Amino acid sequence: MRDFIIRNPTEKGNPIDQIALERVAPEAQRRAKEYLCPECLDQKCQAGLICKAYNLIVDSFAWEIVAEKAELN
Repeated sequence: MRDFIIRNPTEKGNPIDQIALERVAPEAQRRAKEYLCPECLDQKCQAGLICKAYNLIVDSFAWEIVAEKAELN
């Protein structure tokens, strides 16, 4: 399964938020795969398509990781 970026790089937003999300993207994608993919009935990822649930969960896990790291500082 391919890994996908969290957001479209042409999307306007806070660059600090974008940098923070990019740094935790691999960890968020790993957590999302462990959480969602084993019981997924859709299996779009096998054909290389992007699953909407995967994108939403990766985004939420990324924000969760950023919040955890900020809490530790």
